[in-house]
Amino acid sequence: MHTVSNSIVIPLSKHGQKHRHIFVAIWIMKYHLNAEYRREVMKLIITAELTQGYELWKNLFLSTDSQREKYGVKVLAYGHAQDNENKIYQVLEVESMEKMQEGLQDPEIAKLRTDAGVNLDSQEVVFLVE
Repeated sequence: MHTVSNSIVIPLSKHGQKHRHIFVAIWIMKYHLNAEYRREVMKLIITAELTQGYELWKNLFLSTDSQREKYGVKVLAYGHAQDNENKIYQVLEVESMEKMQEGLQDPEIAKLRTDAGVNLDSQEVVFLVE
């Protein structure tokens, strides 16, 4: 974890797919202990590389509103850079870190992301700090 211009970056790929959830869970606990960064509603940016194209990812992403709602996740924006459809960006708002942690541990969500062509090892999460 490192800070970049008032944002906190978690490079998930360094920890490998197998330990990704554990790493995020530990970071979430540390985050909650630090009162300076604690907030009820958080905004974050997730980036990831795609292995099966943007259209497949977009269709599956748009079909999972109920899963996001279950874990208190609101989509503020999503898309890709104009010159690179193989790397996606999601700007999300989460109700609580606890719900986000539950969502990260949900095997159905991990499977949906894999089915959508997301390279889980390439994911990075940036927690925005205002």
